[in-house]
Amino acid sequence: MEIEEWRRVVIETDNQIEALRARIARTVSVDAESFTARSSDGEAIATISADGQRVLNVTLSNGFGSLDRPAWALSGDLDRVCRAIVEAINGARRNASLAVVENLRQEFPEAFDLLTDLQ
Repeated sequence: MEIEEWRRVVIETDNQIEALRARIARTVSVDAESFTARSSDGEAIATISADGQRVLNVTLSNGFGSLDRPAWALSGDLDRVCRAIVEAINGARRNASLAVVENLRQEFPEAFDLLTDLQ
């Protein structure tokens, strides 16, 4: 009889784990969304996929710099624009991360209450 009880507990535990995985997958899934952010200087706007893996679009307000300036000056423009692009992409990824955390907070409020209490 103990073996049957043990099997029942194992099956019940497996079912609970699978239900939790499905719940998390529904909560974390934001596949239909994309996230956008702008660099602090407004030079670049980046849009990424919800998972943060793919850059969907980068818009530059002034391009890569002025073509009227000598080539040696363009390197500074290029550096500034590249930094703005990285900042915008990181901001969009941060927005995606915050959205996932908020979805988790709504689905599992007791876990976040526990984390708040532990801090």
